[in-house]
Amino acid sequence: MEVSGLWQSPSWPPGQGYPDFLNAVAKINWSGTAYELLEILQSIEQSFGRLHSERNAPRPLDLDILDFNGQIIRSELLNLPHPRMLDRGFVLLPLQQVSPNWLDPETGKAISDYIARLPLCDIEPMKYRGVFYEIRR
Repeated sequence: MEVSGLWQSPSWPPGQGYPDFLNAVAKINWSGTAYELLEILQSIEQSFGRLHSERNAPRPLDLDILDFNGQIIRSELLNLPHPRMLDRGFVLLPLQQVSPNWLDPETGKAISDYIARLPLCDIEPMKYRGVFYEIRR
């Protein structure tokens, strides 16, 4: 397993007065299906007190599958690659730390292409164990 550094981003939606989010990406090996992994992640979220009451509601933990071996899945339960990840610096920057050669399975574009078009003004790498994580563009 590989884990990115921690990244900080403003809460969403803006102006609600919620604390900033902490974000990270983990690259894991999994022998089951994407749906089985989703079920496990949702169970973990629930054990931390997550309620699926309303979209973008504050939550103690949010676990998403970003990519699953390059599979393209579009269903009511799961959309892969994650449909909003390509516009989110707080996803792409930590993803680049664990998968610098990641390619979008739908377009074949490199992660660096998506990062190059991001506005980075709302993303700050967090200091972890005395190290600031650099932003590679």
